[in-house]
Amino acid sequence: MKILEYDNVDPFAVLDLNLLCFRFALTPEVAKKIRRLDERAFPFLAIYAVDNGRVVGQTGVFRLPMMTSEGPEDVGGIWAMCTHPAYSRQGIGSLLISEAHNRMREARLRFAALGTSPHWVAHPFYLKHGYQNVTHFAAALAPRALIENCGNAFTVTKATLEALPEADALFRRVALGKTGFARRHEDFLPKMVEIGDEIRLEDLRLLYQGNDLIGYAAVQTSDSLFKVDDILLLDEVDIVAAAAALLSESDAPFVQVTMNRYSSHVARLQQAGFQVTATTLDVVMLSSLESNLDTPAMSPHFGLGTSQFMVSWMDVT
Repeated sequence: MKILEYDNVDPFAVLDLNLLCFRFALTPEVAKKIRRLDERAFPFLAIYAVDNGRVVGQTGVFRLPMMTSEGPEDVGGIWAMCTHPAYSRQGIGSLLISEAHNRMREARLRFAALGTSPHWVAHPFYLKHGYQNVTHFAAALAPRALIENCGNAFTVTKATLEALPEADALFRRVALGKTGFARRHEDFLPKMVEIGDEIRLEDLRLLYQGNDLIGYAAVQTSDSLFKVDDILLLDEVDIVAAAAALLSESDAPFVQVTMNRYSSHVARLQQAGFQVTATTLDVVMLSSLESNLDTPAMSPHFGLGTSQFMVSWMDVT
């Protein structure tokens, strides 16, 4: 078994592996975009387990910008980790994550983070390799009738490329003084939209109060449900009114808002009558890459378990 970098393996085999495991088309063109636009990517992009010339496992490696109680700090990020279905339970994942962690340590990173689900087979694997759950995403569900008349204070527009820098500036304003994923590289949203994997321009909405941008959200709509998959608001903005304003573009009878469970806005949703589930199927995990740093030590360092800790699916690998 060999460990090789992206440039030293067959890109067609990489595409095949990612389609099998994620239905993600990691073509050479997409890899080139990630390398050009996503400053979080390591130069080698990803590492691969190769058995007799066949690509049988993958681990992407990022350097994630975070904010701690002591100031800015980059941490490692695991993304798109998978094993070919025909090679499962042969130690390939352990081999790859150990190599990824070694490379993170060589880059002087002290922690590693990732996003997954407790219901996936990968979750106990990550626990075995030192990762701990640090936060879930909360989901709040309500019938349309509960809030549809609450959103008159705000105007909602579809995002444009020209407006995304203003949304990035709003993020920096909201993130000021907070910890966790409260740092992003410059022009984050325009670059993520151009990559086109996780963030699509057509799904982004901007919320204004008069001429002032006070929030943005990623939405999905169907005949039965309007989903606000991610929302960022100024702390003083009423999230119920914001959700109602977003809902006005849809006739769906129900609305669901998903966000960081420790956000101060969650209590307002619950107060308004939303059914709130604080532990959904999505979880963020964190691991120390140094033997002298355990989970209790990480909590005050990152502000875990407090409303100061910021996280969004846009930032988690």
